[in-house]
Amino acid sequence: MKESTKISRNGAIAASEYLRLFVVEALERAHKQAENSDVVTARDIQKILPELLLDF
Repeated sequence: MKESTKISRNGAIAASEYLRLFVVEALERAHKQAENSDVVTARDIQKILPELLLDF
């Protein structure tokens, strides 16, 4: 990676928002996978990841 590689402020904001939406969606899907349990396990997250990655 070049030391001179930079990202604009707007680009950083957009990337940050995209990542935030990704995490929120992952949590919602994992919660649904856990059948609305109070606890979401790593297994629940593993089950939703393939489809989530294809959707994003």
